[in-house]
Amino acid sequence: EFYLTAFLSCRQRNCQVMLVAEPWHWETSGPAVRGHSAVWDGERAVVFGGIDPDGQFLANVWLYLHGKVNGTAGLPGSKWELVHVSSSIQPLARAQHTAVWTDAGMLVFGGTCGAYCSLSDLWLLEREQATAQVTTCGDEHPPSEHLQDKFSNDSSSNPSLFLNETNISATTPCELNATGTIVHSPSRSSAGFERWVWREVDLSNPGGNAAGASRLAPTPRYGHAAAWVASERALFVLGGVLRQTRELGMALWEFRLADEDVAAGASADASSDSDRGPTSSLHGSWRCWTAAASRSASHSACESLAADGDSPLPQARRGHMLLPTREALLLYGGRGLSGSRSSTFDDLWLFNRSSLRW
Repeated sequence: EFYLTAFLSCRQRNCQVMLVAEPWHWETSGPAVRGHSAVWDGERAVVFGGIDPDGQFLANVWLYLHGKVNGTAGLPGSKWELVHVSSSIQPLARAQHTAVWTDAGMLVFGGTCGAYCSLSDLWLLEREQATAQVTTCGDEHPPSEHLQDKFSNDSSSNPSLFLNETNISATTPCELNATGTIVHSPSRSSAGFERWVWREVDLSNPGGNAAGASRLAPTPRYGHAAAWVASERALFVLGGVLRQTRELGMALWEFRLADEDVAAGASADASSDSDRGPTSSLHGSWRCWTAAASRSASHSACESLAADGDSPLPQARRGHMLLPTREALLLYGGRGLSGSRSSTFDDLWLFNRSSLRW
């Protein structure tokens, strides 16, 4: 009847595992998937991709709204919603990818899309606030779900069709009395609603217009781990199964958006009148670090990790977790090879981002 939440608490160099016992609460049933990703946007869980019970790869986006009544979870108000994405381009269906929530939206990297299909593309799912002129009767307003559905269903070929139109009407007609006279006169007003847009990061021109920007990029992979460091606006990717050799990788990769895209994102957050289209390009660049002894042809452009005598390094792995701290990255668990045998790891590593040391 209870579950244990375990987390690592560190003060300076002293770390201990803390356990918190909380009761289980049954929530409404959601999509049946595995190998998906899930992030928290501050209000809701955002679930993307995965494989359904029939073995089909998915590209759906689901939202889970966690209802609370009198401080108790699991009561009416919790629900799942399938998101209607207002984009002419969308990522391939996939599983065993990674997703992180950033100040610009959900950033998705890599994954597998089939038996011989691995990916290294990078996508940003943006949440935008839009407005539309709506017809209302008295104080009755159409629910935001109606606006979202109308916007999504009627504007697939032109996502901005209803942004400045006045033909979104209320779901119910104005009230009539016994003589057939309208009790409430129709009126028009602005209503806000949310829309979601996919944008692909253009890695063919990493720095936008910046001359000499590196085109270095990770090998397509799946089963890797990723972490977002908000203070540096940087995505870190580690490990996974590499496409070319099916071997496990262990180079550490970092991605940063180009400066002009960071500025554009900041201005879009400040104004709903942004002129960015749903297919406008994002640019950015990768860099990587690897141990000199394990450098391969695919990592020849990577920088060397700081040497520390004969100190060991974490083994290559998949299915692990990577968590950011103020100055470091925490790596825990996963599956890899111990000698010639497959092994599940229980080790915990800390990577210092300043000294570049494990």
